[in-house]
Amino acid sequence: MIESQQGVHELEDWMTKRKFFHQWRKYNIAHQTLRLSQINTHQLSFIRKYHKGIFRHLIGTGIGGMKYTDIITVKCLHLQTASYLAMRYHPAEEWLISKGLCGECQTCMCT
Repeated sequence: MIESQQGVHELEDWMTKRKFFHQWRKYNIAHQTLRLSQINTHQLSFIRKYHKGIFRHLIGTGIGGMKYTDIITVKCLHLQTASYLAMRYHPAEEWLISKGLCGECQTCMCT
């Protein structure tokens, strides 16, 4: 429901107004690092040699496979919530909790 009411744009604006670009970039790099850590050295070498486009995508994207840009861009709120739950951190944790998207409980009394 929040997403259909421009929630993605609201989240982007919220982080932009708070100048969270550096935190957002760092968070995306953490996702990239985690994703790459799940691929063993031999597999990564094979991908780098035989699937250059996939390799560039793996090393050049963050959360949800989004490319790095000079502005804060967010994919769906489901992805942000899942990411927050998996990483136990999100630069916009305060916003996610305020919207009841922390995913911890039915009533979001997680604050």
